[in-house]
Amino acid sequence: MSLPIKRDVLDQESKNWVQEVDVAMKKRMMLAVDACFDNGCRLLTDAIALKVGGRYPSVIALGILAEEEFAKAMLIGLCAWNKRWDSVIHNALTRHNEKQAMSVGIRHIVDQVQAHVSANNGSPLTLETIMAHSSNAEVEARNAKAKKFIDRLKQNAIYVGISRTCEITSKPSELATEQQAFVVIADAEKGRVAATIIRNGLRNNSVN
Repeated sequence: MSLPIKRDVLDQESKNWVQEVDVAMKKRMMLAVDACFDNGCRLLTDAIALKVGGRYPSVIALGILAEEEFAKAMLIGLCAWNKRWDSVIHNALTRHNEKQAMSVGIRHIVDQVQAHVSANNGSPLTLETIMAHSSNAEVEARNAKAKKFIDRLKQNAIYVGISRTCEITSKPSELATEQQAFVVIADAEKGRVAATIIRNGLRNNSVN
Protein backbone atom coordinates (compact mmCIF):
# COMPACT_ATOMS: atom_id res chain seq x y z
CA MET A 1 0.00 0.00 0.00
CA SER A 2 1.67 3.18 -1.13
CA LEU A 3 0.70 5.95 1.28
CA PRO A 4 2.19 9.41 0.74
CA ILE A 5 3.99 11.17 3.57
CA LYS A 6 2.42 14.51 4.46
CA ARG A 7 3.81 17.16 6.76
CA ASP A 8 0.91 19.63 6.91
CA VAL A 9 0.02 21.23 10.23
CA LEU A 10 -2.96 19.63 11.98
CA ASP A 11 -6.03 21.87 11.88
CA GLN A 12 -8.49 20.73 14.55
CA GLU A 13 -11.21 22.98 13.14
CA SER A 14 -11.08 21.41 9.70
CA LYS A 15 -12.77 18.23 8.51
CA ASN A 16 -9.67 17.52 6.44
CA TRP A 17 -6.53 17.32 8.54
CA VAL A 18 -3.11 15.73 8.55
CA GLN A 19 -1.05 14.82 11.62
CA GLU A 20 2.71 14.50 11.40
CA VAL A 21 3.85 11.05 12.51
CA ASP A 22 6.71 11.76 14.88
CA VAL A 23 8.14 9.40 17.51
CA ALA A 24 5.39 10.10 20.06
CA MET A 25 2.64 9.69 17.47
CA LYS A 26 4.16 6.42 16.27
CA LYS A 27 4.10 5.06 19.82
CA ARG A 28 0.43 5.95 20.14
CA MET A 29 -0.29 4.20 16.86
CA MET A 30 1.50 1.08 18.04
CA LEU A 31 -0.55 1.09 21.25
CA ALA A 32 -3.69 1.41 19.14
CA VAL A 33 -2.61 -1.57 17.03
CA ASP A 34 -2.20 -3.65 20.20
CA ALA A 35 -5.59 -2.58 21.58
CA CYS A 36 -7.47 -3.36 18.36
CA PHE A 37 -5.65 -6.67 17.97
CA ASP A 38 -6.40 -7.75 21.55
CA ASN A 39 -10.07 -6.82 21.18
CA GLY A 40 -10.28 -8.74 17.90
CA CYS A 41 -8.82 -11.81 19.63
CA ARG A 42 -11.38 -11.50 22.42
CA LEU A 43 -14.28 -11.28 19.97
CA LEU A 44 -12.97 -14.20 17.95
CA THR A 45 -12.56 -16.34 21.09
CA ASP A 46 -16.16 -15.58 22.08
CA ALA A 47 -17.38 -16.44 18.58
CA ILE A 48 -15.60 -19.79 18.63
CA ALA A 49 -17.06 -20.59 22.07
CA LEU A 50 -20.60 -19.87 20.86
CA LYS A 51 -20.08 -22.01 17.75
CA VAL A 52 -19.79 -25.09 19.96
CA GLY A 53 -23.31 -24.42 21.25
CA GLY A 54 -24.76 -23.86 17.79
CA ARG A 55 -25.38 -20.13 18.33
CA TYR A 56 -24.63 -19.38 14.69
CA PRO A 57 -26.18 -15.89 14.43
CA SER A 58 -24.02 -14.69 17.33
CA VAL A 59 -20.98 -16.46 15.91
CA ILE A 60 -21.40 -14.61 12.61
CA ALA A 61 -21.93 -11.22 14.25
CA LEU A 62 -18.97 -11.55 16.62
CA GLY A 63 -16.76 -13.04 13.91
CA ILE A 64 -17.38 -10.09 11.60
CA LEU A 65 -16.74 -7.64 14.46
CA ALA A 66 -13.46 -9.44 15.11
CA GLU A 67 -12.53 -9.06 11.43
CA GLU A 68 -13.21 -5.33 11.66
CA GLU A 69 -10.93 -4.95 14.67
CA PHE A 70 -8.14 -6.89 12.97
CA ALA A 71 -8.63 -4.67 9.91
CA LYS A 72 -8.25 -1.58 12.11
CA ALA A 73 -5.08 -2.99 13.66
CA MET A 74 -3.61 -3.69 10.25
CA LEU A 75 -4.53 -0.30 8.76
CA ILE A 76 -3.08 1.62 11.70
CA GLY A 77 0.05 -0.53 11.52
CA LEU A 78 0.50 0.10 7.81
CA CYS A 79 -0.02 3.82 8.42
CA ALA A 80 2.66 3.76 11.11
CA TRP A 81 4.95 2.04 8.61
CA ASN A 82 4.21 4.70 6.00
CA LYS A 83 4.19 7.60 8.52
CA ARG A 84 0.68 8.67 7.67
CA TRP A 85 -2.18 9.78 9.91
CA ASP A 86 -4.99 12.00 8.64
CA SER A 87 -8.75 12.52 8.48
CA VAL A 88 -9.20 10.04 5.61
CA ILE A 89 -7.64 7.23 7.63
CA HIS A 90 -9.41 8.19 10.85
CA ASN A 91 -12.80 8.33 9.13
CA ALA A 92 -12.22 4.89 7.62
CA LEU A 93 -11.71 3.49 11.12
CA THR A 94 -15.13 4.69 12.28
CA ARG A 95 -17.30 3.57 9.35
CA HIS A 96 -18.60 0.01 9.14
CA ASN A 97 -18.51 -0.24 5.34
CA GLU A 98 -14.89 0.83 5.18
CA LYS A 99 -13.85 -1.51 8.00
CA GLN A 100 -15.68 -4.42 6.38
CA ALA A 101 -14.10 -3.61 3.04
CA MET A 102 -10.69 -3.59 4.71
CA SER A 103 -11.40 -6.98 6.27
CA VAL A 104 -12.06 -8.47 2.82
CA GLY A 105 -8.88 -6.85 1.58
CA ILE A 106 -6.98 -8.46 4.44
CA ARG A 107 -8.29 -11.90 3.47
CA HIS A 108 -7.02 -11.31 -0.05
CA ILE A 109 -3.62 -10.26 1.29
CA VAL A 110 -3.31 -13.39 3.38
CA ASP A 111 -4.34 -15.59 0.46
CA GLN A 112 -1.75 -13.91 -1.75
CA VAL A 113 0.97 -14.15 0.89
CA GLN A 114 0.28 -17.82 1.56
CA ALA A 115 0.46 -18.49 -2.18
CA HIS A 116 3.76 -16.58 -2.26
CA VAL A 117 5.14 -18.70 0.57
CA SER A 118 4.13 -21.94 -1.19
CA ALA A 119 5.67 -20.78 -4.46
CA ASN A 120 8.92 -19.74 -2.80
CA ASN A 121 9.72 -22.86 -0.78
CA GLY A 122 8.50 -21.58 2.57
CA SER A 123 9.63 -17.97 2.29
CA PRO A 124 8.67 -16.34 5.59
CA LEU A 125 5.54 -14.24 5.98
CA THR A 126 7.01 -10.81 6.58
CA LEU A 127 5.63 -7.29 6.71
CA GLU A 128 7.39 -6.58 3.43
CA THR A 129 5.73 -9.60 1.80
CA ILE A 130 2.28 -8.44 2.84
CA MET A 131 2.89 -4.91 1.59
CA ALA A 132 4.03 -6.28 -1.78
CA HIS A 133 0.52 -7.68 -2.30
CA SER A 134 -1.48 -4.82 -0.80
CA SER A 135 -2.42 -3.21 -4.12
CA ASN A 136 -4.50 -6.27 -4.99
CA ALA A 137 -6.17 -6.02 -1.59
CA GLU A 138 -7.21 -2.43 -2.33
CA VAL A 139 -9.07 -3.58 -5.45
CA GLU A 140 -10.74 -6.36 -3.48
CA ALA A 141 -11.72 -3.92 -0.74
CA ARG A 142 -13.37 -1.54 -3.19
CA ASN A 143 -15.44 -4.39 -4.59
CA ALA A 144 -16.50 -5.41 -1.10
CA LYS A 145 -17.62 -1.89 -0.28
CA ALA A 146 -19.82 -1.76 -3.41
CA LYS A 147 -21.50 -5.05 -2.66
CA LYS A 148 -21.96 -4.38 1.07
CA PHE A 149 -22.27 -8.12 1.45
CA ILE A 150 -20.55 -8.36 4.81
CA ASP A 151 -22.77 -5.73 6.38
CA ARG A 152 -25.91 -7.47 5.14
CA LEU A 153 -24.68 -10.76 6.55
CA LYS A 154 -24.05 -9.12 9.93
CA GLN A 155 -27.41 -7.35 9.95
CA ASN A 156 -29.22 -10.58 9.16
CA ALA A 157 -27.35 -12.33 11.94
CA ILE A 158 -28.37 -9.71 14.54
CA TYR A 159 -31.79 -8.31 13.71
CA VAL A 160 -35.29 -9.55 12.93
CA GLY A 161 -36.37 -7.99 9.63
CA ILE A 162 -39.72 -6.16 9.60
CA SER A 163 -41.47 -4.94 6.44
CA ARG A 164 -43.49 -1.74 5.98
CA THR A 165 -46.64 -3.80 6.57
CA CYS A 166 -45.14 -5.18 9.81
CA GLU A 167 -44.54 -8.62 8.42
CA ILE A 168 -41.50 -10.58 9.55
CA THR A 169 -39.13 -10.75 6.60
CA SER A 170 -36.20 -12.51 8.25
CA LYS A 171 -35.05 -14.06 11.50
CA PRO A 172 -31.42 -14.56 12.49
CA SER A 173 -32.17 -18.07 13.73
CA GLU A 174 -33.52 -19.01 10.30
CA LEU A 175 -30.93 -17.27 8.11
CA ALA A 176 -27.67 -18.03 9.91
CA THR A 177 -26.17 -21.43 9.06
CA GLU A 178 -23.34 -23.53 10.39
CA GLN A 179 -21.53 -23.16 7.08
CA GLN A 180 -21.74 -19.37 7.22
CA ALA A 181 -20.42 -19.44 10.79
CA PHE A 182 -17.54 -21.68 9.71
CA VAL A 183 -16.60 -19.32 6.87
CA VAL A 184 -16.77 -16.21 9.07
CA ILE A 185 -14.53 -17.82 11.70
CA ALA A 186 -12.03 -18.86 9.01
CA ASP A 187 -12.00 -15.33 7.56
CA ALA A 188 -11.52 -13.80 11.01
CA GLU A 189 -8.56 -16.13 11.55
CA LYS A 190 -7.03 -14.80 8.33
CA GLY A 191 -7.44 -11.30 9.68
CA ARG A 192 -5.74 -12.33 12.90
CA VAL A 193 -2.79 -13.77 10.96
CA ALA A 194 -2.37 -10.62 8.88
CA ALA A 195 -2.68 -8.32 11.89
CA THR A 196 -0.17 -10.46 13.79
CA ILE A 197 2.40 -10.03 11.03
CA ILE A 198 1.97 -6.26 11.04
CA ARG A 199 2.08 -6.13 14.83
CA ASN A 200 5.22 -8.25 15.05
CA GLY A 201 6.87 -6.16 12.35
CA LEU A 202 6.31 -3.00 14.35
CA ARG A 203 7.54 -4.62 17.56
CA ASN A 204 10.71 -5.74 15.80
CA ASN A 205 11.51 -2.11 14.99
CA SER A 206 10.60 -2.41 11.33
CA VAL A 207 9.14 1.10 11.48
CA ASN A 208 11.86 3.73 11.28
